[in-house]
Amino acid sequence: MTMYVYVSVAQVAKVVGGVLLAYVAARIAMWLSSEELWMRIPSVSVPAELGEPPVKGRKFDLRAHERKQDLSVVKCWDPASLDDLGVVAVTTNVEELIARAGEAQAEWAASPWSQRRKLLRTLLKWCVAEQATIAKVAARDSGKTLTDAVFGEILVTCEKLQWLPANCESVLKTKVPEAR
Repeated sequence: MTMYVYVSVAQVAKVVGGVLLAYVAARIAMWLSSEELWMRIPSVSVPAELGEPPVKGRKFDLRAHERKQDLSVVKCWDPASLDDLGVVAVTTNVEELIARAGEAQAEWAASPWSQRRKLLRTLLKWCVAEQATIAKVAARDSGKTLTDAVFGEILVTCEKLQWLPANCESVLKTKVPEAR
């Protein structure tokens, strides 16, 4: 037995139109509320020069580095171009730095969730605003292509910074027992 159902084109158009209108209205409401929230988040500016290599035109001499290693500094270079990025002094006060990190962590743990969310959203806003510079520095530091830096650094970081403010309280409020 075959059964036929007749639906008028007008009825289908009315339902589809209503669904589309509801969808568009929801997206506009989300955009407006996000835009309003976005404008309330503090902005952080970083000089564009920080994205440039400190010593332009000087190449890192890998052979000289391998012959004479100076253990008091970490020599930095762009692995893709061998541009010399300078040196960073080796840290010797590790215990002091670990103690300071512990103090900072205790202060962070005592901070209100609203303050933590604000900081994470500020970081997200900065990452979005400065994504070209961040990608350039990540590519220069690791030898990645800009595309790899965008997908591997920017996109992943922004996704985490979007997820954390919405979920940090529920995920982090449970105390984890300390290891014995």
